[in-house]
Amino acid sequence: MFKGSARLQTHCATRFIEDAKDDRFFLWLHYMEPHYPYEVHDAHDFGSARRDRYDSEIARADAAIGEVLDTLKAQGVADRTIVIVNSDHGEAFGEHNTRFHGSTLYEEQIRVPLIVHAPGLPARRLRALVGNVDLVPTILDLLDVDHDLPLQGRSLVPLLLGGDDDSDAPMPFAFAELPGAMRGLSPGVAHRDALRLGDLKLVWNPTDAVAELYDLKADPIEERNLATRRPDDVVRLRSVIAALKDECRRINRAATAEDSPPSRSARDPVADARATLATDAPWGEVVAALEALLDAPADASKQLAPQLQPLLAGPPIVARRAAWVLARTGDAAGRAVLEVAYGSGDDLVKLIGAAGLACLGDSRGVEDLRPWLVSLAHRAKTCARWIDALARLRTFAVAPEVVEILANGYRHHSLLVAVIAWLAAVEGEDATGVWIPILSGWDPDVAARAQAACSRRLGADRARRLVAAGADLVDVRDLAEQGKFEDAIAAAERVARACGSDAAGAPWWLQAARLAHRLGDATRRDEYRARVMASRVAAWREAAERLPRVPQTPSDHDALEVVEFGPAGISPFNPTSLVVFRARLENRSSEVIAGGRWGLSPPLTPTWWQGAEAFWESNEPILLPDPGLLPGEETTVYLIGRIPLGRGDVSVRPGVYWPQSGPRRIARATERAHAVHLPADGAVGLDPAEVVFTGADVRAGWIRSPSIIGGELDADGSVVFACPGPGLWLMSPVIEDVGKPVSFELTYRVIVRGDRTPTFRCVSEYGPKPGEGPQRENAAPLPVKPELWKVPARFPTVGGRGVRLIRLLPTDGADLIVIDRIRIFLKS
Repeated sequence: MFKGSARLQTHCATRFIEDAKDDRFFLWLHYMEPHYPYEVHDAHDFGSARRDRYDSEIARADAAIGEVLDTLKAQGVADRTIVIVNSDHGEAFGEHNTRFHGSTLYEEQIRVPLIVHAPGLPARRLRALVGNVDLVPTILDLLDVDHDLPLQGRSLVPLLLGGDDDSDAPMPFAFAELPGAMRGLSPGVAHRDALRLGDLKLVWNPTDAVAELYDLKADPIEERNLATRRPDDVVRLRSVIAALKDECRRINRAATAEDSPPSRSARDPVADARATLATDAPWGEVVAALEALLDAPADASKQLAPQLQPLLAGPPIVARRAAWVLARTGDAAGRAVLEVAYGSGDDLVKLIGAAGLACLGDSRGVEDLRPWLVSLAHRAKTCARWIDALARLRTFAVAPEVVEILANGYRHHSLLVAVIAWLAAVEGEDATGVWIPILSGWDPDVAARAQAACSRRLGADRARRLVAAGADLVDVRDLAEQGKFEDAIAAAERVARACGSDAAGAPWWLQAARLAHRLGDATRRDEYRARVMASRVAAWREAAERLPRVPQTPSDHDALEVVEFGPAGISPFNPTSLVVFRARLENRSSEVIAGGRWGLSPPLTPTWWQGAEAFWESNEPILLPDPGLLPGEETTVYLIGRIPLGRGDVSVRPGVYWPQSGPRRIARATERAHAVHLPADGAVGLDPAEVVFTGADVRAGWIRSPSIIGGELDADGSVVFACPGPGLWLMSPVIEDVGKPVSFELTYRVIVRGDRTPTFRCVSEYGPKPGEGPQRENAAPLPVKPELWKVPARFPTVGGRGVRLIRLLPTDGADLIVIDRIRIFLKS
């Protein structure tokens, strides 16, 4: 469900109740209003402060629930309906160094309401300690359902009937956990257990064996850790946690016998790489080891230089990564390899060269890396590698991109840690303002790291002022989106002034100028613009200079035209995965089109089409660069789109959402659209009469298993994949069933280490729905030759049906697969 859906939810609930009133029914509603960004609702306006706006969201949801209850009464079913109001989380507003929810086990995030209404139950308020696991047993008990299900939790019916006076009830407890696999959180934060037993609460970190013990009666906001003063209570509560986990494993029959390991206990990449490099490991395994080293601390790789340097003479996909790993340690032995990579015509290879050279102090690739940073932030480890390289240059040139990355409060911890290192490294005071958004946020471990680094860099007093300014920064966008421009401008001013100088506060003076422009206040706009001119960041100065020319309401909402569009080749093209598309756009209007994150800048996103029908996918909007576009000016942006699942034949094209008029098509977007043929019901597929896939086409259109590494283009246009283990595959787009035999030609070569003879399995699939019909398979040894080798195959019809999918499965030591082209055709 999406934010702001209360009206839709209530409408659907009302219609459902009207239709189901004569039957037994179950209805689940999920109101999303109490979520960031917090909005003020006119009927529930308590003020513009964050907590007041959050209260307004709660009141809006409460009013919507009231409408549903009124419908139950109006339809005559209220006296036979059980109503339960509950929440899945609370919300943090800076307590325990965090914001939002889902990142800690403190009371502000896990203490939630529970309201139960059932016919015949008297109204009362109970103080008993209960948990969400008690809901299912309670509902079954209220409905008098006889069962022997092994449920967690207990029925609350005795409490509901007897109040808090049940002297026979055991001492109440509540258990909560934060799994180690919690996506994006720091390993030092994820994997927590919490137990409340009476008034005592234990928060236990099993990874580091760290305990926090609180007396919630005396200390309800959990500020005084009693663990060292009451060790016996820590031991007692830990034993209860252990017993609870044992019981959970018995109840959940599908669970394994052991807890899933915390993320911090993952294998040591340096030790693994040392073990791999010490043997004649297949090239695919070597590439995987080098990838792991790129994500490890650079100093840890210094000891591996004797094993890494010989790899510089290996295949290019290996040599490039070895050179980059060495460069991160300050070793320039691979500079020549990185120079060649930087000169490549393939973006993926060029970026490796740019990042590696940056690690050696060569800044030539900064402008090549910049456009990718925001779009690749969803691939946190990749983006973190680039930020790490830029930190070694101490360059502030990428500050606009870093500010945009930090605008998303839920970025992966590995990327945020890299940003902290970059901030600590950049020279000059200009970076002061960029610290603010990372000093507080979702992940308390990241916030603590950032605050410590900022204190070392700028001093403790200044760091504290910047932390306080972070609360105002959260308000700037929220208030502006609700049309409260004066409040938003005041908040932006406070943030900018906290930075200490105009140059340091430039990004926030620019926001203040933009807000004043939206308000039509040219005097304040120009005052703020003048302050931005103190910045050494050209993008911010250009944005400020062009601001007066940005129209409040553009006269031409079809101002953008697509010059080029297609997959960028930087990420695998798999269903449900996020893929990056390159779009070159031109401003064909006579007006300036705004860039940056503010209300007059149009977000861009891939749009998906099936025939003439557009459908929605969860894409992440990308904005034009801060300066925007002058009339006739072009820019290249990298858009993020999630590949749809279950749609079959679709196309993707760039789309734009103009703040003043909603979604619009971009000129020439249809003719620049990229076609995709995916396995699904009703998929027609590619006409097999004659289809030729070059190396770039294979990378952009064939679906590959996530474990395959690379997809880099050689100078001759071949695509190179590294195969680090078994279970790998490449799958063709869906092929149209024309009821005829289909011919297939694979032009490739295989690079192996040692004297192994690799094999390929080839699986062909038939039937009206790909993946569910008959299959035919063959496996053959692959000739290991330095030159390209053409292998023909012919897929006969099966039951009168033609082949729909072709899978290539490299096995048995097929280290590196180089594909020059694949041809699918019909023989007359």
